[in-house]
Amino acid sequence: MYYTSIPPTNDKPNANRRWDAAKLRELRKRLDAGTVPTSEMEEVARDMMNGEIAELASDWLGNTVVQKLFEKCSEACRISMLEHLAPHLASIGIHKNGTWAAQKIIECVSTPEEVALVAQNLRPYTPPLLLDQFGNYVVQCCLRFGAPANDFIFDAMIDRLWEVAQGRFGARSMRTCLESPHITISQQRRIATAIILNSIPLATNPNGALLLTWLLETSGFPARFKLLAPRFTPHLSHLCTHKLASLTVLRIVNQKIEPEASASIVRTLFNSPGDHVLSDVLGDQVNGVSVVHKILNSTFIDSQERASYTEATKRVLIEIKATPTQAYRKLMEEVGIPVNSIPQHFPPGSGMMGSGPNSRSHSNTGTPYGAPVGLHSGYGSDKEAGVLTPMMGAMSLSGGGHQSQGGPSPMQGYQPLGQGMYGGPAVNQGRGPNTRGLASPGTFSPNSDPFNPFSLHSPEAHSGRNGNVRRGTPGTPQMTSQQIPAHYNGPQGGGGQLGGNAGLGLGMGGPQQYGMNNHPQYQQGYMYQMYPNQGGGYGQ
Repeated sequence: MYYTSIPPTNDKPNANRRWDAAKLRELRKRLDAGTVPTSEMEEVARDMMNGEIAELASDWLGNTVVQKLFEKCSEACRISMLEHLAPHLASIGIHKNGTWAAQKIIECVSTPEEVALVAQNLRPYTPPLLLDQFGNYVVQCCLRFGAPANDFIFDAMIDRLWEVAQGRFGARSMRTCLESPHITISQQRRIATAIILNSIPLATNPNGALLLTWLLETSGFPARFKLLAPRFTPHLSHLCTHKLASLTVLRIVNQKIEPEASASIVRTLFNSPGDHVLSDVLGDQVNGVSVVHKILNSTFIDSQERASYTEATKRVLIEIKATPTQAYRKLMEEVGIPVNSIPQHFPPGSGMMGSGPNSRSHSNTGTPYGAPVGLHSGYGSDKEAGVLTPMMGAMSLSGGGHQSQGGPSPMQGYQPLGQGMYGGPAVNQGRGPNTRGLASPGTFSPNSDPFNPFSLHSPEAHSGRNGNVRRGTPGTPQMTSQQIPAHYNGPQGGGGQLGGNAGLGLGMGGPQQYGMNNHPQYQQGYMYQMYPNQGGGYGQ
């Protein structure tokens, strides 16, 4: 019977304790100096045994005093103190201060009576002690008792192997015990047998795998691979696709000590009925494909059977319709499946073949980023170049409205706009009942667009005040003036057009502004470029 937990000690010191911090500090100074006679030390020990020694053993000062008393007192006094401390030894052993006192107590034990007393009180708490960060050192100190006095440690390991082995400190303390010089071969074999019986859950646990590594690489027991392989073969599909367990499978395959164990694993993998094991393993792209690839390239498998294993892999890859992705490509090339003849299918949004929002080309034809759709890096014929040249000429940007020497006119191929269209005299372009529609897409020209800052009609291009063209920040609304007639959409006065008191093309009366044209039909209209559908200034 084993306990699952250990009752902790009381960290709060007793306010009515006789041995307070001042007395303990003074006593420790005298013990370190060696000025305390043996008779006085035993008197102090008897005084502490009256209810305070267990508490003092976990105290930050008291534990050092208890250690000194066990080192220098007589055997009779030591046994008497041990009888008072033994029932609390497990609780003291898991305490951050008391663990030092517990380890010193066990190191000072010498008689069979003391050994039996320690073993009797630690036996039911051995599993939780092995799992504790401080308690596992207390158990390791008991290894010096030797067999059969330390058998209680290995009995607990065998009875609670999976519980202890899955713990961080439990697995490492077990490995330390198995590598200790105080352990016998018989005790090692008992633990090795328990490890083999629990090999499947141990192989898939990061802490339990340490014990399997000890068994296969350190123990040196004969037939260890033969005993472990039959435990693995029924669960090979699961183990080969597990990141940690697959390493143990490869350890069994890549060894020549017991080739029968390696052959049994490989045959189960490649010669299963209906290839169900190999199909399950190759279906896992993360670990399974890598395991198969490593086994096929291993120098420890039979070269005569390698061809049949390769053929089985090729057959299964075709059955599961494997695509030459990063996981399968290398394996498919080695088994003889032509990779280049298999079309690759990329999901939308993958950024490949010009599809998805992350694509680096505008279309599936491989058009380079930044080029017009359909324009390849090299023309297929002179005919295609002749068709694209006028198009590109019309879309070119001319600095300051001047055409390049010897090149085609940007307006070539476009019909002149009529009255009311872009670039001509605007007649009733406002939002009235007699409003004419904008130019149709067939007769639209970028250079005739009054809202295009780079067109030939741009006021900056015809302005004589600056020789350089001013370009605004992209995406910022630009206010540009256009020579457009100002109309009044309300009640007409003075023949329907504003007189000398014309406004700024806003359909409102007001005083004439300085710098404006005195002709009322050519008032300066200011508008934002980001509102092309208004057809004029505000209020028109």
